[in-house]
Amino acid sequence: QDSSGSRKPKRRRSQREASPAACVRYRARVTLGEACLRFQALAKDQTQFSGSPIMQTANRRPSATIRRIVNAKGDGAIDDPEVKRQCCTRLQKINGMTKQRVADMDAQIANEAMKGGVTGLGCDHPKLISVLCTRTKAALARTRVSYRSKYDKDFATEVKSETSSNYGNMMAFALAMPEEYVADIIHASCGGWGCDEEALIELCLTRSTEQLLEGKKVWEGRNDKSLTDYIDKNLGHSYRHLKYLINQIFKGKRTW
Repeated sequence: QDSSGSRKPKRRRSQREASPAACVRYRARVTLGEACLRFQALAKDQTQFSGSPIMQTANRRPSATIRRIVNAKGDGAIDDPEVKRQCCTRLQKINGMTKQRVADMDAQIANEAMKGGVTGLGCDHPKLISVLCTRTKAALARTRVSYRSKYDKDFATEVKSETSSNYGNMMAFALAMPEEYVADIIHASCGGWGCDEEALIELCLTRSTEQLLEGKKVWEGRNDKSLTDYIDKNLGHSYRHLKYLINQIFKGKRTW
């Protein structure tokens, strides 16, 4: 409030005042297609684009990199395939560096969330969810590697120890690699009392043969037993046709 007691209107953040996190997300989304479009636009006469969105982003690092490469080659560089290759290679390198910085930041935030801040007790679940549930599988894989490098601990194991119930299972599955996910679902569907046939069917129908075979290797490595014998034991005589079909799939003999 001001001196007269009236409430001041809140000042909205403009596009020019984007937060650092927004800038990081923007750079992480730079793809090869966007790079080619920027390359073609920036290689033209800049006076034709004064005030355009393209020229407003010219000071950003990817665009500046393209402009330096084009200017160094002189006139006619836009038609040179080697220049295009250099631009794309350089932008991919910048993109990779940005993704790695995001992974390092996510690993640090996740560790702070699980260690409960100053006291080291409890878990800040909204903070942890913001890291795990807003990233792709590839991004989570980079975060897992970064977490191992920073804290010498397995990210998935730490998250599982701090969570529980279906929420914990969801977090564990989100962090699992494709082959680990297959092994986890087999264990969850056949471990304990009874067998969840629907889970096995869904797993076989939503995963490729290569993923299932890799998952089979992971499961057999964890349990030191044959997956075929394990499925034979858990699926009874009433499911003999399903048992035969699933075993054929895990042997790599899928014909569709």
